[in-house]
Amino acid sequence: NWISENNISQRQLARLSHSSESTIRAIMKEPQNIELATLVKFKLVFSVSLNDLMTINGKTPKIRTAPLTEENIKIAVEKEQRQLGLRILKKMKEQKINTEELSILALNIDYSDTLNYLKGTINLTLLTILKLAFGLNIDKRILLR
Repeated sequence: NWISENNISQRQLARLSHSSESTIRAIMKEPQNIELATLVKFKLVFSVSLNDLMTINGKTPKIRTAPLTEENIKIAVEKEQRQLGLRILKKMKEQKINTEELSILALNIDYSDTLNYLKGTINLTLLTILKLAFGLNIDKRILLR
């Protein structure tokens, strides 16, 4: 895994990514429903795309040496949430479906939550991203660019 191949401990990854050690341990122990904010933190630490985080492509990324700040993380998370919302809206427009229809097709995601995801105003989990991709009948990688 990327942690051992970069010769760092879970504690060091937690510090670098401004995450809790318990979060890192839980992710390493078994698959988790990870929040987008956590994925973005790992994206920044490993300097890879969200898609690269979700796939194993054989090449281990090197950890960034510049420290992350809470402000950098906040800006990156908000940007990723907005971009994800725009990608979802684009696919909805292509497929001519509205927000209510997407909420239903995405395994009954709450309508008001769907509106907020589209606006990029709330954090969402990997499971929610998968549900939205399912509702749009697209590969998750399209949303996680």
